[in-house]
Amino acid sequence: MTGVQTCALPISKTVIDCLDDPRYKGKSFGVICLLGHAQGRIIENMILEKVGPQPFKDEKTRLLCGDPYSFQGDERDVVFLSMVASIEGEGRPRPLTRETFQQRFNVAASRARDQVWLFHSIRESSLHPDCMRRHLIHFCYNPNPRKTVNFSGRKPNEFQIDVSDRLLSAGFRVISEYEVPGKFIALIVEGRERRL
Repeated sequence: MTGVQTCALPISKTVIDCLDDPRYKGKSFGVICLLGHAQGRIIENMILEKVGPQPFKDEKTRLLCGDPYSFQGDERDVVFLSMVASIEGEGRPRPLTRETFQQRFNVAASRARDQVWLFHSIRESSLHPDCMRRHLIHFCYNPNPRKTVNFSGRKPNEFQIDVSDRLLSAGFRVISEYEVPGKFIALIVEGRERRL
């Protein structure tokens, strides 16, 4: 079994377990592989082998496995993120800091309406401070809503900052620069069951 297959196994098992769990009845599912879609195909095949094509065809479950671009402009209730690090040189992970990685990770991290599961193969402390993998791991282990506003390098105006601060103080989650096909929405506000 290859490294990619080894990493795919716990993800596919967790997806199958959630599909069988009555608490997830009626929920839609997505598996996003952050560093390419080859692993997505492997996970999809593992799920097909165990449960067949029904979750992929069901109009409520809408199971989709792919890379972040597969989910552009689309959401799922539950998203499973697969983040396998590539290693360079002396066994150190290559930092992912370019804008293309920021866009890819922002799309992936904003596709879940209810729940995100992160599967990763590397510790946060071993990553460069500016690496997108490190930011994602940190967020998943420390989901403080007061730290979710990130204006993605764009200079926010005072109105955006004031509105964000007030919403965060009121306990809402705020996502900035939410990408929709060809445009960005300045702020998305989330409560327990609604998104505006």
